[in-house]
Amino acid sequence: MEDHNPTLSIVPMGKTEAWRLELGEQNLSLSAPGVEEPIVVDRSEFSEKVELREHGLGAPLLLVRIPKATVFQPDLEQMDTLRAWLGPPTFDDLTGALRRRFKWTIPIALMFIVTAMPMAADPERNLAAVPFDALSAFLGVALLALAAYSKACPHPRLFLFDCFWFLVMAADSAMRVIKGMTGAWQWAFVVILIVVARSSFREYSRFSGVVGPPPSSGPE
Repeated sequence: MEDHNPTLSIVPMGKTEAWRLELGEQNLSLSAPGVEEPIVVDRSEFSEKVELREHGLGAPLLLVRIPKATVFQPDLEQMDTLRAWLGPPTFDDLTGALRRRFKWTIPIALMFIVTAMPMAADPERNLAAVPFDALSAFLGVALLALAAYSKACPHPRLFLFDCFWFLVMAADSAMRVIKGMTGAWQWAFVVILIVVARSSFREYSRFSGVVGPPPSSGPE
C-alpha cells in the first residue's frame, strides 16, 4: 500500500542541513542528516514534546522537545501542513501550554510582593522612606493566583487574565517614563510587555474552544 504520510524537509534554526519530518497518523518521525535512527514522538506525548509557536513579532516556530529542545522555522506552506496534521487543540494541549506559561511565575510573584513592602527611612545612609506599593503587591498576588488556578482548574480564560496582567505592567511602566521616574530606555520594556500580552491573547484565542477534560470512560 502506498504511504501517504506528509513528509517535510525542514531546517533547524542555526543549521544549514534539512531534517526529514514525517507526519504519521499516530506519531511524528524526525530524522537528522546522517543519523539512521529517527526520533519518534507518539501522539500521546504531543502536548509535552511538540509545540507550534505562533505569537510575538517573529516567524512561527516548531519546537520538538526530544531528546533535547530543537527549534525549526517552517515556511508558510509547511505551517499549513503542520496545523492540519495537529488538528484543533485538546485539553491536554491546554494544560501543557498553561504549565509552560506559568512555570517560572512563583519566584517572580514573590519578588513583586517583597518589593511592594514599605521601608522606613534611614537618615544615616541618606535613604528616604519607601511607601507601600499597592500595584506591585496586586501584581504579585494576582500572578500567584493565576499560577495556582492554572494547576487546579486549567481554563483558556487564564491566558486572557495573563494578557491583562502584562498590559497593566506595560501601562504602569509607560506612566513612569512619562512622569520622568525612569529613563526613555524603559519604552523598550513597554514594547516587550505588549508583545508578551499579545502572545497571551493569541493563546487564549487558540484555546478558546477547549472547555474541559474529556469525559471519564471508567466502569459505571
